[in-house]
Amino acid sequence: MAMYLSEANLGGKKIFIRVGSNEGKEMITDAEAIFTKFESQAMDDNSLNFAIIAGGKSNGGHWNMTWRESFALCYPWLTELE
Repeated sequence: MAMYLSEANLGGKKIFIRVGSNEGKEMITDAEAIFTKFESQAMDDNSLNFAIIAGGKSNGGHWNMTWRESFALCYPWLTELE
């Protein structure tokens, strides 16, 4: 994945990456690659959040329950003050 953002573009940004465990190998591989790209660009745990969702109501599938579960985790993390 050819993606590079300068430090100026990444500064002060937060990136939240979630993928369901049952979304398929390609989706998981792509999400991991995106995470690795941002991590290699010096983003830390305060600005980069990645996980694979398994179980729960969504069972890690690619549908609205997975997105709903992700949003419940994403919104507080995005809005927390440092």
